[in-house]
Amino acid sequence: MTTLHDAQRPLLVYVGACDEVPTYLRAHLDLEACTIAAIAGPNEPLPATPSRCDPILLIDLSALEDEPDLTETVTGLRARFGEGARVFCLTGATAIAEQLGALRAGADGLWPMTGTGTARYEPLTARISELMSDQAVRPRILVVDDQPVAALFATRVLEGAGMEVRALSDPFRVLEVIETFRPDLILMDLHMPGASGTELTRIIRDHDELVATPILFLSGEIDPAIQMDTLRVGGDDFLAKPITPQRLIAAVRDGLARSRDRAARTLAAARDIAWIDPGTFARRIDRIIAASPVGDPTHGLFLIDSEPAAEKAATEPDGRTLPHTTRIAAGLAACLEPTDSLARLPDACFGVLARRPDPRRLRRLGERLREAASEALNRDGRADRYQASIGLATFEVPADDALTMLSRARSALAEARRQAGASLVIQTPATARGRCPAHSAPITALIEQALHDGTGLELFFQPIATLRPMRGEPFDVSVRLRTTSGELIPAFDFLPAADEAGLMPAIDRWVLEQALTAQQRGLNQRPALRLLIQQGRSVLQDANWIQALRDQVLARDLIRHRPILRLSFFDLMTDPATAVDRGEQLRRLGIPICIDHLALSAEALNLATRLRPALVRLRAAPALELASDELSALIHRIHDIGAKVIIASIEDPVAISRVWQAGADLIQGNFVQPPGPTLDFDFAGMVLE
Repeated sequence: MTTLHDAQRPLLVYVGACDEVPTYLRAHLDLEACTIAAIAGPNEPLPATPSRCDPILLIDLSALEDEPDLTETVTGLRARFGEGARVFCLTGATAIAEQLGALRAGADGLWPMTGTGTARYEPLTARISELMSDQAVRPRILVVDDQPVAALFATRVLEGAGMEVRALSDPFRVLEVIETFRPDLILMDLHMPGASGTELTRIIRDHDELVATPILFLSGEIDPAIQMDTLRVGGDDFLAKPITPQRLIAAVRDGLARSRDRAARTLAAARDIAWIDPGTFARRIDRIIAASPVGDPTHGLFLIDSEPAAEKAATEPDGRTLPHTTRIAAGLAACLEPTDSLARLPDACFGVLARRPDPRRLRRLGERLREAASEALNRDGRADRYQASIGLATFEVPADDALTMLSRARSALAEARRQAGASLVIQTPATARGRCPAHSAPITALIEQALHDGTGLELFFQPIATLRPMRGEPFDVSVRLRTTSGELIPAFDFLPAADEAGLMPAIDRWVLEQALTAQQRGLNQRPALRLLIQQGRSVLQDANWIQALRDQVLARDLIRHRPILRLSFFDLMTDPATAVDRGEQLRRLGIPICIDHLALSAEALNLATRLRPALVRLRAAPALELASDELSALIHRIHDIGAKVIIASIEDPVAISRVWQAGADLIQGNFVQPPGPTLDFDFAGMVLE
């Protein structure tokens, strides 16, 4: 027998022929809180379901039996399931064009599904949980309009979309009704007798507890200046009458979604702590490293994990349902100071950057963070059920970049997990930036083991963003050495040891082979992919290197997608005659070169003129020390020899503006995107002119 509870469960309908998706959702969503159905195509009969709530429809664009007209598919599904249905498209693509296509077809959004395993599905289940939470608690909407017909229209439309609506025709009672009804959103008319919507909004915004309540204006006013006034006084949006039911529902839902996002950020910003994005978090790590080249024991990087990483929601005291991540973030933020940073990282961890007077207080903070995360997961009082693990990497031992510091913290977190949770582990790094050769023996042993086993060396890719219109999607390739504990050692810290031990030729061969294989595979998803592959001094001295390179390019069918070889200026200067000869051989093969870290001297420019590179890479620091006219003249001189200019190690927007105005063609740095193990940068929209 169908109960009222059954009928009120949100209905989730997966449209596609991939069994893996609905199977995962059934295993990871709360089946007591929703009903999940799956159909192979938009016209297939739906299994009998008791739910009468507006459904959430997921169209898997990569798993439909026939390639559909998306607009017809979305329209047909809405006609079948009702105008209140929420329609979202699932795709493996992340480009803006695909997202625009979904929105123009009438979908409520497009959700990329990339990666594998949990990383592929965790963002999807989190979003679905949030949508179902919205349906479980009916949003309260206050309609303020003196026109009965207009108020009735808005009331019926929004009630039909599952919202609780109160209509108010007397503008002088607005504060009284707000106090008793506690609306989640206010739909405000503009022209009313006795008080305008603009005036009411000013009054509402004067109350601190109502500052964040969304206010949408709905009016037939056509004067743009008056419409703009509604936004200046605190309105969130202006909707023009007449309005269709679909547009009204979508606008109200968008307003509610923005409000929820602000509320989540407010919770996570307790004591003025901002919940920042991973890119900003990484850049803050880099700034700490740059400010403390010899190390800083007072700064710590914490990674906090919760066991298990479930898409679970908990009910707050006011009856609202919030994702468990928001509760954990709020608990962590309450432990922090205004100068600390909190971030939600892609691998289901929370990251915290904090500074304390001494290492002992950093450790004490780590214990408090662990307790706060565990408490946030155990609102039911069962403290033995979920425990948090935490890893701490201090800045006492210098690191090359944020990637290295994060790998140290992840290594500590992994050890904490192995200790069955509820523990804090502090990472001891395997090496430090600039460590002298006397300490290189352990690193040399790691390198030899990595070359022997074929594991331990890893490639990382950093996008090179274009500032001018040009073809190709270039990524720079760098190599890292992973220790047995999981720490990643950057090339700067282990290649000197490799050079001293005579291992550079083997490393160069490994990097070239692995990078060419990565380019071959990456072309399936990125036809315009170009990799800049670093090669060292040893290849210039090897007479057989050119033939070996040619054979590898042919073996991988990369004739039309040749890589770009990145050669250090200082290596080239050790034997300029041989360098010019190798450059000519590469040019005959159609393989361009990039001169790395070109010195700012006449001798360097003369060598570059003879080598005729396709690219020249300059480091940002010395380049930005030049006066604007000097930097512009240098870039134009490089352009005159037929090369494009990359400015590397860009860390802020001011630097981007300077080098763009000076004529640079491409930029690279953590401000654009830190190095990562995948080729996942969206080049669309990066051109500035």
